[in-house]
Formats: sequence, C-alpha cells, structure tokens
Amino acid sequence: MITSIPPPNMDSEAGPKDLRGTLPSAATVFLNIFNSITYMNLGAAAFCGFFTGTIIVTGPLKSHVFLCTFGYIIMMSLAVLTLSPHSGWTTSIKYSLRKRIHGAMQVIGAALAISGSALVMGLMPKWFSKSVHGIFGIMALACLCLSFVLGILNVLSSRMPSLERAIKIGHTFSGVFTLVFAFLSLIMGFDVLLSLGFNGVGILGMLVTAIAMIGVVTSALITALRRMCC
Repeated sequence: MITSIPPPNMDSEAGPKDLRGTLPSAATVFLNIFNSITYMNLGAAAFCGFFTGTIIVTGPLKSHVFLCTFGYIIMMSLAVLTLSPHSGWTTSIKYSLRKRIHGAMQVIGAALAISGSALVMGLMPKWFSKSVHGIFGIMALACLCLSFVLGILNVLSSRMPSLERAIKIGHTFSGVFTLVFAFLSLIMGFDVLLSLGFNGVGILGMLVTAIAMIGVVTSALITALRRMCC
C-alpha cells in the first residue's frame, strides 16, 4: 500500500505547519533572539510583581497581585508564545499538541486572573473603578471573557465553516487586547510604587513589563498572520 507523504510545510497531524523553512535564516535567527528576550523580560516582570506582592503590598491585596501576575503575565503570556515556532522549547512539538498546551494554559491563566480581579473588585470597588490601574484591569477582564468565549467557539469552529475565519480572528485579537490591557495595568501598578518611594522596583518593573508586552503582542500577531496567510 502506498501512503502519501505530506509536503514539507504540512504537519501530518495538524494540517498546515509553522513555516519555519520559508523564512530567510537571518529572519529566523532574529525571531529566535526576539522571543528569548521576551521570555527574559516576562520573567523579570513576574519577579517584580511577586516582589511587590511579597515585600510591599499588605493584607488581602497580596493575593490579588499573585493571582493576576501568575494568571496574566506567566500563564496567558506563555500560552501565546507556545504557538510561536520560534520559542525554543516548542520547536520540537507538533502543532496539534501545542494547541492543547495553549488551551490548558489559557484556562488556568484565565481562572487565576478572574479570581484575582474579582478579589480586589470585592475589597476595593470604588478605588478599582477609578484608578488607571483598575480601569485597565477591568478592560483586560472584559477582553478576557470575550476571548474565552471565542476560544471555546474556536475549538468548535470546524463545525461552522462559514464563521471559522471570523472566530479565529476575533479570538486572536481579543486575546491580544486582553494582554495589552493586563500589561498596561501592571505598568500602572508599578507606577504607584514610585509615589510610595520604591523607585528602583517601580522603574525596573515598568521597563521590563513594557518590553515583555511588545514581545508577546508582536509574537502573537506574527503567528496569527502567518497561519491566516499560509
């Protein structure tokens, strides 16, 4: 029996594969370095967040800092990078498995982020709705809920071929806006530290968070555009 061999740009388990081979080697090297820098700054941003929650913040707000930092900055950001073909640890994993890892990390991250946001909204509703940090947090939460619903529909989109492309685009961009608002909220949280006299961790936290945001969003858009076009 003769079995067909999938072409080089196809994944035998998951259809179109990330087309690493179609990029010039210089571009591939650049994207690998770019993602490595993103990982380092994500780690630094998470460290600054956990340092703030451990040393500076007191009372129940500690849980808010830990839950949102772990949910948005670690789990959900890494879930996005999991789909990139230029994230070192995922390059040897088939796209079908990466999608499962992405989904699991998104669900865990969403649960943590929603819990952290609900906690502070219950404890300090007026401050949360009036501060810039809180407003960005509310916007991130709203986009997260939309992204989560569209993510579920995305899993079922093969049954709705006429809406499949629109659902994928909606899920991608609602996820991007979720992380943009989450990162901006964290930056505004670090900005509050400046007024409290913690200039070192405040400035460092704002800087590495901004770099991580640019890296994660850029990686998400590149991955989405390549999968839509190829």
